Amino acid sequence: MGNVTEQRSVPLSGASVWSATGAWSRRAGAREPSANTSYGRTFSWLVNKIKPETELLGWRSSCSVLGLLDIYGFEVFQHNSFEQFCINYCNEKLQQLFIELTLKSEQEEYEAEGVAWETVPYFNNKIICDLVEEKFKGIIAILDEECLRPGDATDATFLEKLEETIKSHPHFLTHKLADAKTRKSLGREEFRLLHYAGEVTYSVAGFLDKNNDLLFRNLKEVNGEAAGQGRGRGPVTWMASILASTLLPSCQAVTQFKTSLSKLMEILMSKEPSYIRCIKLNDAKQPGRFDEVLIRHQVKYLGLMENLRVRRAGFAYRRKYEVFLQRSLFIIILIFIL
Repeated sequence: MGNVTEQRSVPLSGASVWSATGAWSRRAGAREPSANTSYGRTFSWLVNKIKPETELLGWRSSCSVLGLLDIYGFEVFQHNSFEQFCINYCNEKLQQLFIELTLKSEQEEYEAEGVAWETVPYFNNKIICDLVEEKFKGIIAILDEECLRPGDATDATFLEKLEETIKSHPHFLTHKLADAKTRKSLGREEFRLLHYAGEVTYSVAGFLDKNNDLLFRNLKEVNGEAAGQGRGRGPVTWMASILASTLLPSCQAVTQFKTSLSKLMEILMSKEPSYIRCIKLNDAKQPGRFDEVLIRHQVKYLGLMENLRVRRAGFAYRRKYEVFLQRSLFIIILIFIL
């Protein structure tokens, strides 16, 4: 396990060559992800083991199921890196789903049914999602390409490739592409995305290393070796076997994240989601303090006012015919009798 944090595995002609880094920053940077990975995989393993034991007897897939999804909050820090990029991308996708289900499809249904309707305008963040995930020329595709290409690929060359490919996009900006006034707020190793929630500036430092996921590859090798040394030797071997069995195959981290997010979107699209929107009252996390400017900003970018207009002007409360008949049958009978 020490090799994971102190050294890195470099593939060469089909073999793995261990090369000591000697850099404390790399060892410190690998320590926390190692712990997080061990915790996360162990938690997943425990859930999968406990779940079959706690299922109710006679459960059938046709039964109604209530699922709860606690999502990431939108993250904007003084220093934003690869992790914040992934989290905010997730928020963009979830916001797109919200728009699709509550604003776009709702109004399209009224128009298709011939209901007199005045269209409620709203901001569709699909343009931002496409900027991140579009094939061949989205940020994720460019990042993966830069990680996989031969030659001397660095965070700087990744930024240059972004500037070359998506320089004309209205939601993307760098120090090189900005005007003289905006350039003062952008470092030479940063790019800025105009998200639905506002502007976020990301530092490209570490993007390639984190996306290459070299830590996970080394961790899988180490835990695979430990698990293969024998079973039942104690907690270390038990932990190693869990990690070796749950780590995903080697591929770029952002691609793994994108794939998982796509599966989540498919599940949510097939359901009937309801939303609980949490509004942050102030940035200081103090009780009894109501920051009106901050709250107005959140209400605006979450699309809450547009959603309220659609629901108030439309037919948001709906029941199936059989449910309506069951609840209204007594009234219908009285009408006919009288």
